[in-house]
Amino acid sequence: MNGSIQSFEKPTGFNKYIGTAPVYSDGIGWYTTMAAAISAGISAGDRILIVNGYTPAGTETWAFSNVTIVFMPNQRLTFTVATTRAVYITGSGNKIYDMGIRLNLTLTSGLEISGTDNQVYGVLVESNIAGTTTNAVNLTGSRNIVVGDRLITLGAITNKMVSTVNDSIAIISGTIGLANELIASNIGVSASTVMLNVNGYSRIISPTQSARSAGSEALDFTTQHIFIKTGGTATITISSLAEGQTANLIMVTSGAGYTLTWSPTVIWGPTGKPTPTNAAAGTKYDFYTFIKVGGSIFGTVVLAMASAA
Repeated sequence: MNGSIQSFEKPTGFNKYIGTAPVYSDGIGWYTTMAAAISAGISAGDRILIVNGYTPAGTETWAFSNVTIVFMPNQRLTFTVATTRAVYITGSGNKIYDMGIRLNLTLTSGLEISGTDNQVYGVLVESNIAGTTTNAVNLTGSRNIVVGDRLITLGAITNKMVSTVNDSIAIISGTIGLANELIASNIGVSASTVMLNVNGYSRIISPTQSARSAGSEALDFTTQHIFIKTGGTATITISSLAEGQTANLIMVTSGAGYTLTWSPTVIWGPTGKPTPTNAAAGTKYDFYTFIKVGGSIFGTVVLAMASAA
């Protein structure tokens, strides 16, 4: 070192650093937490490198906009204080890479974004307790993109990705501890009069389910698009069927005749309301399909379907 102390070479391309400044650094632009950096002032165009993870004092609210944030490998924000959200992004136009969030408490959302036009590439959400976290990621703002590498859960995460807006998208691939999946929430509303094109291959399935018990029931078609139910006299309420949505109900024979009352009224066409199949229990299936058009629900049915002998 030629008898002199060499300065720490900062990674290039950044003007702010979150973590502990090395002994031989100049200390300029270093902050122990994001809250400290926010207090000092964050401006559009800043590029922030999170060198060391830390434990926030509560919700991390990021209200800044047009900022780039990069997490160094394996660095996480560890939350131990009770709060509704862990990280809450209210700003817009931010780009975040390799975000890590560790949840050591029960809360509503790990990452919530209410701002617009934010992009998060690579997000790891861990639930390390026995309690339940409702949403790993919750998108309440428009035009946000979240691409998650993985979710790890030692506790319970009820919803992996949730979106309450029509033009934000969340994708998970290569999930660890949960099934691999692609989630694209609320896609399909176009701002113009043309149709929205979705390119590529996808498969929509309902969760594996056993036949529901006989009796009256409201079927909520916001939760799944196929229900299976044991036959028996009942009132079937078709709940939350959206305009243009198609849904299905499979009725399994119970060994006795029965009648079904439909609420709201279903339009069955010239043949009228179908009579459910009366056959030995579990041997035949009636497949009902519903579609809502112009505020009315139209129904069709294929009766007495059975497996090949």
